[in-house]
Amino acid sequence: MRLFVKYDKQGKITSTAKVATLTEGVDHPYIDIGKGESVIEVPATKALETLTCEEIHGKYRVDVNKKKLVKGKG
Repeated sequence: MRLFVKYDKQGKITSTAKVATLTEGVDHPYIDIGKGESVIEVPATKALETLTCEEIHGKYRVDVNKKKLVKGKG
């Protein structure tokens, strides 16, 4: 499983996606990235694999300086 997180300038998650595979040459599953939004791929830990995308969205945020998923609502 690969986990992708789309987030805004403040680190608030705007979308999460769990995917098994991506088409060759595609960096992430998002077609539309808004102004001020970015996408990171997050290492899929066992803890994250057990959560739904909605749970990740509600329990985590992105540290925009480190480009890393961290606990805490954004």
